Amino acid sequence: MTEVDPCEVYVRYLPRTCDEARLRAQFEKCGRIVRARVAKDRDTGECKGYGFMTFSNKTEARRCVREYNEHPRNYMDGKHAVITHATGSNPNKRPVAMCSFGVDCRRSDCHFRHPDGWDPDAEPGADAGADNEGGDGDGEVGDGDGESGGDPAARDENPSKKQKRDKKDKKDKKDKRETKETKETKETKERLGVAGGSAPEAEDADQPKPALTWLQRQRKLQQEERRVNRGHKHKLGAKARKRAKAREAKAAVAGGG
Repeated sequence: MTEVDPCEVYVRYLPRTCDEARLRAQFEKCGRIVRARVAKDRDTGECKGYGFMTFSNKTEARRCVREYNEHPRNYMDGKHAVITHATGSNPNKRPVAMCSFGVDCRRSDCHFRHPDGWDPDAEPGADAGADNEGGDGDGEVGDGDGESGGDPAARDENPSKKQKRDKKDKKDKKDKRETKETKETKETKERLGVAGGSAPEAEDADQPKPALTWLQRQRKLQQEERRVNRGHKHKLGAKARKRAKAREAKAAVAGGG
């Protein structure tokens, strides 16, 4: 971990309108502020919600953390700031995710993880030029060590593009599998003689009949059951059958008596 300055404090949950002057004015009663920094967005210039303050001594920094973490001292434009002692960054701790721009990211303050060889100060067309130099003329195929030429770090694929490609591959595999199953089903129907609604031609007696599938067996059982129960209006439930047997037994006893 990097060395920690005991005189520096970390302020988070700052409003978007906060700047260095506003930060100094809010906490100047704690002590003499040597340096105040507010993280700002490069495009809009707004505060990103956190900043740092360095006091002249560690006693003032402790006093700021101890006494200014309560309302109204930490209230700024509708938000309550949270003040803690600054901690050093841990180089062994990896960021939560890979930057979606990959090696094309040009933000020096980007806290996401980047591929090896990433340079935020490089020219926008530097990576593309490196790829074209390693190709065989069209910049698509390299000279033997990969799909594209140039620096191996420049060939790292954008995670979002990789996800889209994997999704497309899964869809293609699913379509091929469904097409294969449809073709097999059609061949089975043709073999059984049900395709096109025409009656099957007479087969040789010596030729074995194809085995029925599970679905065909279930349909055959349902047809047989409907044929057997064709004269019945409905099936009796368990309780109805029990009551019917009781009535039959009672009638038999009465008739026998």
